[in-house]
Amino acid sequence: MIETISFSLLGIVFGFAGGSLRAVVGLVKQLKLKKTEFKIGYILFSLFVSIITGSIAGALTGGTWIISFLAGYTGSDLIEGLGKMVIKKNSKKI
Repeated sequence: MIETISFSLLGIVFGFAGGSLRAVVGLVKQLKLKKTEFKIGYILFSLFVSIITGSIAGALTGGTWIISFLAGYTGSDLIEGLGKMVIKKNSKKI
């Protein structure tokens, strides 16, 4: 039980790190495109998803930090992609 909690905490830390790196990459990309507008709510939600996915990945893999980091980095990308597919599909129905 304690090991699972420590794996989850490790996953939270590295999931947050991966999500933070993804956020920085996204912000740099926006600055290069000369877009100064960004949504803080979107960034916070993305970091929250990164923490959750990193935590779950950490618990499932026995505390492998690199998996937690990658899950944090790609987790919000996956959720965003699925969300865009659902929105696009639903907008065609209307």
